[in-house]
Amino acid sequence: MEETKKFNRWKIFGIIFVSAVIMIFYVGNVLAIDTLLEDIQKLNKEKESIRNGNELLQAEVIRLESADRIIPLAQKELGMIKPTEAPEVVP
Repeated sequence: MEETKKFNRWKIFGIIFVSAVIMIFYVGNVLAIDTLLEDIQKLNKEKESIRNGNELLQAEVIRLESADRIIPLAQKELGMIKPTEAPEVVP
């Protein structure tokens, strides 16, 4: 009888210990997943910010490449003039 009580106590202690270890690993895993999800959200925000910056830069490139901007600069700063005739293509 005494030995059965000791066995039951150890059995209950073992079950509680194993349950505690499993809970610790589970909580650790949940915390790690939360951290990863926060990192993903931060990276998505950063990606969106970079994408917006790229769109602004692309708009700036288009503005700087426009003929409406380049022709007056070429005429004023470089002294270039528009040709009166279309260039001839020599075969």
